[in-house]
Amino acid sequence: NPPFVEEGAMHFEEFLDASGQKRLDYVRTGTWKQTWLTGKPKSLETWTNGKLNGLQTLYDTSGTVEMQVPYKQGEKSGQAKIFKAGKLIALQEYEKDKPDGLRVEYYDNGNVEKTGNLLTNQKMGTWRMFYRLGGIAAQQEFLNDSLHGTSKYFYPNGKLKYTALWKHGRLMNLSKLTLPDGKLISMGELTEGNKLAKEFNENGELTAQGTYRNGIKHGGWEYFQKGTRSRVVYLNGIERNFLKEAEEEERSHPTDLGTDSEWETE
Repeated sequence: NPPFVEEGAMHFEEFLDASGQKRLDYVRTGTWKQTWLTGKPKSLETWTNGKLNGLQTLYDTSGTVEMQVPYKQGEKSGQAKIFKAGKLIALQEYEKDKPDGLRVEYYDNGNVEKTGNLLTNQKMGTWRMFYRLGGIAAQQEFLNDSLHGTSKYFYPNGKLKYTALWKHGRLMNLSKLTLPDGKLISMGELTEGNKLAKEFNENGELTAQGTYRNGIKHGGWEYFQKGTRSRVVYLNGIERNFLKEAEEEERSHPTDLGTDSEWETE
């Protein structure tokens, strides 16, 4: 990090160290400022008896606000604001120093991108995602940071595209896909997290198909894009490239077949 200077008030305070002995030490109090060597602000903080207590404002090297975080007795508490290039990109509630409560993220045009609640930094309950120009794109249910419950996906005009049922992060069922003209298309045979599933683009064109096992991708999947087709193999949701893995294994453990002369016949 670039060098900086800081200034603020301190006072002596008595405390007990790890061995139980009384000691005196300096602690911060009041307003503290940090400044980049260019003279631009780096941070502005309020301290009480050696603990952050009040609003902390952080700046980038150009002196533009990056973050504003409220503190209470040394812990983040309240609504924090996060900025990028001077624009607000997120709001986050904190409780006892952890993200806890409403989170809102914004596009650079100021429109809401997504919003929902965190509980000790894990997604919980209903989360909503929006299109860049406005309008809901998806509504999803979360439990302990995993998709759980019915998710709904929408077109920019607000009409329902399809629904999906999730259970602890695993995809269990898919509804039929409703095209913009109202036509219904099957999205496969997925039942209780097993069998074939299909994926489509906005025009109803097939983009992928493959099987699920216990709610996660497993086996061969085909992907279609601009007239080309590719194949991917999944093992319990993890993409595997067996040819590449075999080549890497051979490079790390080359097979010793001896010299050419040892294989020559007399």
